[in-house]
Amino acid sequence: MRKSIKQGPLQSLFADRQQLEQYILENLRSFTGSLNNHHTFYKGRLSPIESLSEIVKWPLTTKEDLLTFPPSDWWHTDIPLLQFQSSSGSQGKPFVTAYTKNDLFLFSEAVGRCLEHAGVKKGDTLHNAYGYGLFTGGIGLHLGARHLDLRVIPASSGQSLRQVELIHMLRPGVIAATPSYLVHLIELYNTTYGEDFPPKIALVGAEPWSELTKNWIEKHSKMAALNIYGLSEIIGPGVAQNGVYHEGSMLWEDLFYPEIVDPNTGQTMPEGSWGELVLTSFTREATPLVRYRTGDVTRLLPPVDDLPFRRIDRIRGRTDDMIKVKGVKLFVSDIESVLGSFSSELSPYFEVQITQNAQDPVTLILEVMSPETLSIQHLQNLIKSRFGVTLPIRVVPPNTLPRVEQGKSKKVKYL
Repeated sequence: MRKSIKQGPLQSLFADRQQLEQYILENLRSFTGSLNNHHTFYKGRLSPIESLSEIVKWPLTTKEDLLTFPPSDWWHTDIPLLQFQSSSGSQGKPFVTAYTKNDLFLFSEAVGRCLEHAGVKKGDTLHNAYGYGLFTGGIGLHLGARHLDLRVIPASSGQSLRQVELIHMLRPGVIAATPSYLVHLIELYNTTYGEDFPPKIALVGAEPWSELTKNWIEKHSKMAALNIYGLSEIIGPGVAQNGVYHEGSMLWEDLFYPEIVDPNTGQTMPEGSWGELVLTSFTREATPLVRYRTGDVTRLLPPVDDLPFRRIDRIRGRTDDMIKVKGVKLFVSDIESVLGSFSSELSPYFEVQITQNAQDPVTLILEVMSPETLSIQHLQNLIKSRFGVTLPIRVVPPNTLPRVEQGKSKKVKYL
C-alpha cells in the first residue's frame, strides 16, 4: 500500500524540498489507488493526480463523515488490527481509530522525531503525564520514547502528589503533559519541595495553550516548554513538533500531508494564510484519511534549520470553538494573546464565562497574583484597542479556578 517509512536522523531523511515533494507525490498515488478500489467511503472518489497541487480535486473529509458510518467502514486493510484508540469526544461523539503493526511503528517513528527535534537524547528519562488508556497521548509518547531508547516513567494523569514525589526521586530530564496539568504539577512541586522543577524539556499539547501559559511554565521552572501537535483521527501526537530555536511546529510532511483551507468555503488558501488545517494520513494502513478537516486554525510557515519540512504556526483556535462578543468573533487564544503581556501579574488560569440572555453575556475571570500592580482598566483598553469590544473582567484570588488533573481543561464555561 505504501513505501517504507523514512528513518534516521532528521537531517538525513531528505536532501531538499524537491526530493521530499516527489516522495510525497509517489506515495499519494499508491495510497489513493488502493483506496479507490477497496475503501467504503473513498471508493471511486479519488481521481489520479500529476502534481501535489491537484490534491484539491479530492473530497474533504469531515468529523461528521467519520461519525455517519460505523468505525469498521473506515478501517481499510486485510492486515490484522492490533490496537484501538479513541478521540476524546470533546467536540461530540468519539471516533475509534485502529492500528496495524506498521501503524504502531509509524506512531513510534512520528513521536520519536518529535522528541529528537525537541532536543531529547538517547538515555534521557521521560516522565509521561499524559493519560494512558483510550486517549492517544499517553501511549503515543510511550511508543516514541521507547523508539529512541529513553527511560520512561508511565505516570499517566492524576495522583498528582505521587507524581511530584516520583519527579523528586527520579529527576527526569523530560516531561510530557497537557499545559493545564503541567502548570498544576509545577505549582504542587514548588509548594512541596521549594526547589526548581527538575525536568529541562517539556512536550506540551493535547489542548490549546498560549504564550501566557508558556511564559508562566518557563518562568516557574528551568524548562523549554515546546508544543507537540497531533490528533487521534490522524494518528495521535506526533504530527508536528515545536523546536527550541524557531517559531511554529515542524510537520512531518512525508507522513501527513498538510493544506490550509478557508473554514467557510473549504477552498485552498494561499501559502502563509490563516485558515483550517487539513491533513491526509497517506502512510496509515488501518485508518487512512483523505484531506481531513482538523478544525484547528493555523497557517503554514516555510522550512527552517536545513530541513525541508514546513511548519504550522501556534494553533489560534478551533473553527467550532469561537465566541461572539457584541457581534465580534473571537477565539479564546485571541484573549490569551493580550493576557500574555501581564504574565507577571496573572496566573495562567482564567475562564471565559458565557451567560445566555444577559446584558453582558461574556465575562472574563482572571486569577491575579499581584493585584496591586494590575490595572484592569489598562487591560480592558488593550482588549478594546485590539478587538473593538469591551470585556467585563472579574478578578479572583490565586487558586480559585479549578485545576485539571485528568482530561482537558476548558477555558469557556456556559452558565
